[in-house]
Amino acid sequence: MEKLHYIPTFLLLFVISMLYASISTEAVEPQVNQQENIAYVSGGIGQDEQDTIDQQGKGFSLKITTATHNGHYLSGGRILIMDSSDNQLLEASGQGPIFYADLEPGTYRIKVEMPGLSSQPAERITEIGDTQTLEAFTWQE
Repeated sequence: MEKLHYIPTFLLLFVISMLYASISTEAVEPQVNQQENIAYVSGGIGQDEQDTIDQQGKGFSLKITTATHNGHYLSGGRILIMDSSDNQLLEASGQGPIFYADLEPGTYRIKVEMPGLSSQPAERITEIGDTQTLEAFTWQE
């Protein structure tokens, strides 16, 4: 009779642990933010989140990725976007290795600071047109 008592207890513990596991691993969808008149979204930690953010960013004009030269993705960078007159339009913290911004066509200066990897920000001038522009920033580990 004692063995029958252990089976329901084991099943109950198993069901509870499965419910907890499904709740704790549920991905949080990256949120599209707005700064001034620029929409942006950042994330991409894990394959599910990368797929989600790439879906969200399809209509955005700029995609920025951050990684090491060896291809390891980086997150937590500070992203600054300036117009051609050097007026700062956007300052955001990268919540993952992928960052999308929806900019009007034009010339922009993009700076990405990656704390702990370089004292100098990576910087480039980019032209935004009618199709999505990709800027891949990389650092030495």
